[in-house]
Amino acid sequence: MKRQWVFLTLLLVLALLIAGCAGSGTTQVTTTGTTKATTGTTATTTATAAPALYPWHEPGVVLTLVRNTDVDITRAGITTYADAPGFKAWQEQTGISINITETADDTALKLYLASGDLPDIIVATRTFYTGGQLKMAEDGLAIPLTDQLADLAPDFWQFINADSIYYDSLKQADGEIYCFQGFFLKDSPYRSWRGMMIRQDFLDKVSLSPPTTIDDFTAVLRAFKNTLGIEIPLIAFSSNFPRMLSDGNLTAAFGLPTSIGYQVDGTYHFGAYEPAYKDALTYLNMLYNEGLLDKNFAVTDEPTAQSSVMEGKSGAIYAAASRILNMTSAVNDGVFKLTGLPPFTKNKGDVAISGMTDPVMVSTASWISEDCKNVPAACAFLNYLYTDEGNMLYNFGIEGESYTYVNGKPTFTELMTKNPDGYSLDPMIRKYGILNFSGVQDLAMSAQRFPLQEQIHAYAAWSSHTADKYTIINNAILAQYINEEATLWTDIDTYINEMRAKFISGQEPLSNFDAYLTTLKTMGMDRLIEIRQLSLDAARGK
Repeated sequence: MKRQWVFLTLLLVLALLIAGCAGSGTTQVTTTGTTKATTGTTATTTATAAPALYPWHEPGVVLTLVRNTDVDITRAGITTYADAPGFKAWQEQTGISINITETADDTALKLYLASGDLPDIIVATRTFYTGGQLKMAEDGLAIPLTDQLADLAPDFWQFINADSIYYDSLKQADGEIYCFQGFFLKDSPYRSWRGMMIRQDFLDKVSLSPPTTIDDFTAVLRAFKNTLGIEIPLIAFSSNFPRMLSDGNLTAAFGLPTSIGYQVDGTYHFGAYEPAYKDALTYLNMLYNEGLLDKNFAVTDEPTAQSSVMEGKSGAIYAAASRILNMTSAVNDGVFKLTGLPPFTKNKGDVAISGMTDPVMVSTASWISEDCKNVPAACAFLNYLYTDEGNMLYNFGIEGESYTYVNGKPTFTELMTKNPDGYSLDPMIRKYGILNFSGVQDLAMSAQRFPLQEQIHAYAAWSSHTADKYTIINNAILAQYINEEATLWTDIDTYINEMRAKFISGQEPLSNFDAYLTTLKTMGMDRLIEIRQLSLDAARGK
């Protein structure tokens, strides 16, 4: 086998992690079949026998699948996908039973996979594995699917060949496709689902319009602080704060598409290694010094940040569209109102060069391991979500329970929109639908996920940019460079993250920015860019 096993020390860490999870109250549930030791919960559900999906697939197959425990479904009253109605329906419709193991997080997932007992199917975020999909293939975690998809997964194959952007986004540097990928439709406005939002009621109090330029945004934050006495005009939480820079919503005002990798006419660039990055950091440092930016931006968690906005201690936050509904519903005073702001520009009337936009791929991907006992059945199971019936299950769930047809259009029921137990719509969609697996997100579903007009407005604002001009559709690294690239990136990424926080807080003076660039150079940044350029060229067929 090509798989490279980790050393005994790694297995010892796995054992300790298992023990730690058990001690913290983690349970294991077995409905049928056997349960294996894991860092999460293992459960087997038995599918009702269904007609064969395709001639080669016989009902009654049992497959193993591993993925992380999903916080979204826990917000809908269940703790494992084994109990999710949508996941059960998926098995019933395919006639395939799934023994699902759920690990705590990506670290636990990688430790589980390193144990040597590979499942048939691995579901994770597409970038979870160090070294990417080619490294997964080398380690036996993913088999090449390109030559099998037309026969074993015809609906998935038809979809990815409907437009080159889908196929090209999946194709790795060796020309192979290794996963079933979740997708947005290429023209979906819902690709831009995160951005800056501001309290419209505060804007009304200071008689200001929603800002579009970086200078107007500064003026608004100052008015919030000086006129309204707002304690933290711009609140940030640690997991999202860096995304203002990497998404491009803030860097756009300084002529920089993003703080991370982008391309211009096929030439690879890295934003945090360019002079314009200093301008963005200088701006944030100014906000920090004036008390306009959360002093604890590096450690504040999301619930704290949202509470600050809802309680009137903050006026602006960078967050996802779903949070508009969550916060507005929680306050529910008829006054609280959030407005989404477009990516900032330097001049009024300009369209931002960049802003948050997902690739056509959503984060979730599914791989079939080299130990898979029944590849045709695994392909049939994953392919189902790309059929017409499977797409409805993926997006809307179960007809008659989670949705019905109104005027010919699938519409979520009150079980979803006005849940009697108080569960919000988004986690309910993941409980009855299967959004956190690999499928295609339907525009009608996306529109219903965001019932407030403020959310629709936010999508329109956040998608007002030309980021696709700079997007790298496929960032797969050539196989011969995977280890070198991963080694370089680990240290470089850590250093960039550390210095970003230091520059913004003033712990490191911005006069040392050139020294920062020099350090990146000595760490091998030029070589990293060279490797990524070679890989970009390969992905572009050069």
